Amino acid sequence: MATKQGWRDFSVIISRIEMCINEMQSLYNGIARLEKDKADIVDDADRLAEVKKILDIHPDYSVTWVQQRITKLSELKTWLEDNGYI
Repeated sequence: MATKQGWRDFSVIISRIEMCINEMQSLYNGIARLEKDKADIVDDADRLAEVKKILDIHPDYSVTWVQQRITKLSELKTWLEDNGYI
């Protein structure tokens, strides 16, 4: 029979696994939402023009930066799917 410490350790491990799985699902869902929001903005010329105005003058973010981050996140979403994490 397992000790109380064994049961606590088991509980910690299972809880962490479940937490990580839930966080991966949340990340996946967040990326999916980002992709939808991006598509909605890109499909609307006026909205896209307004965002571009801000990115053109923003000291920290640029069109290139945004494009690269969205691409990387989309690739991560695909990787999570392709490797059975989602």
